[in-house]
Amino acid sequence: MGLFTASRERRYNAAVAIYLAAYTYSLLAVAERSRVDAQVYADMNGWLVGFSPFEFQRMWPQHMKSAWRAYAMSELGIPPAIEGEVWRLPTSRRMLWGFKTGPNKLFFAYRSYDEATSQAKADLESKGLDVQNLD
Repeated sequence: MGLFTASRERRYNAAVAIYLAAYTYSLLAVAERSRVDAQVYADMNGWLVGFSPFEFQRMWPQHMKSAWRAYAMSELGIPPAIEGEVWRLPTSRRMLWGFKTGPNKLFFAYRSYDEATSQAKADLESKGLDVQNLD
């Protein structure tokens, strides 16, 4: 284990948040999806790191988009689509150059083939979420 390796709990919470965000976003109406993505761009404060909103939609990995959308939905008051779940998001703050740190923390804590991710998938599937279609 490295000094900066994310704990099992952080990896588990990251997987839950990312899968819940992807699932919740998939159930939203088109207008609500646009609102969520507008919040993502606002959270990035125009710093799409060389990407336009179109490229964000087409080129970013699904897990990174879901991490940003989890924060946006939380800020907009959109709850996770599974009853009883809450957004499990690390504390986020704005950097001097404008965008938020939380989505990157979430993305970097996520491990697609980790035991904590497997457990998160199993827990979400037991609540009715089809995780396989979100990968």
